[in-house]
Amino acid sequence: MKKVILFISLILSVLNIHSQELKQTNNKAFKQGEKLTYVVYFDSFITGKIFAAYATLMVSPNVEYINNRPCYHVIISGKTFKKWDWAIYVDDRFDSYIDTMALVPWMSLRNAKEGKFRADQQININQFNNQAQFINKIKNTNSVFTIDPYMQDMISAIYWGRNIDFSKMKPGNIFEVKYVFEDEIYTSRVAFGGKEKIKIDKGTFDCYYVMPEVQVGNVFKDPYAIKAYFTTDLNQIPIYVTAKIRLGNVRAELYEYENLRNPLSSKIE
Repeated sequence: MKKVILFISLILSVLNIHSQELKQTNNKAFKQGEKLTYVVYFDSFITGKIFAAYATLMVSPNVEYINNRPCYHVIISGKTFKKWDWAIYVDDRFDSYIDTMALVPWMSLRNAKEGKFRADQQININQFNNQAQFINKIKNTNSVFTIDPYMQDMISAIYWGRNIDFSKMKPGNIFEVKYVFEDEIYTSRVAFGGKEKIKIDKGTFDCYYVMPEVQVGNVFKDPYAIKAYFTTDLNQIPIYVTAKIRLGNVRAELYEYENLRNPLSSKIE
């Protein structure tokens, strides 16, 4: 009888291990050590260009493990230039630990200083049980909620999106991205715009562009006011983002890049 019980336990263990597998997503776009640096500026007819901040998107050189899963550690940070701290002080950092095989996050961290606003948050994501735990360290709150399978966070969605095959899309195609932020689930409808040549200080690039839907209100007057441009090569790095707001335009432009996974073949001059 004991042998039968042991055999059944072994079978259940094997089935459990099998059930803990995630579907794989082939990452062809980025690698460990990649670093992208951007300059962020405000542009309007009255003010001209006001260079207000810089931002970096960095993939740690080392693979890290969360829940015994190998992860890319992605860090996105942004800070206003010192001369503008008096007006629009921002010092933000977001960390995402993204499964190297499934390209979904296991943990997300946010540390934000924006004017008088402060945030120190952590989201633990269980991709096997479809649950997320939101910890607000400033408010000392802790909540658990149900999520959809293969849920993204705001950062991992960018790196997952860089692996979408845009060459198979047509202008006007819509796709959805679901992600967690704090203790809520959001669905972003994203319109594919097509291809366009974009000239920045680093040169001219062939690009795909997408337009994520935003809420019309005090900031945006157009539901597709944001355009994000990605190079058409295998890296599909975001090189330019523009957002039309009621007072003008906010833009982010690639300033430097390091350790790309593939040749930057989209650069035409």
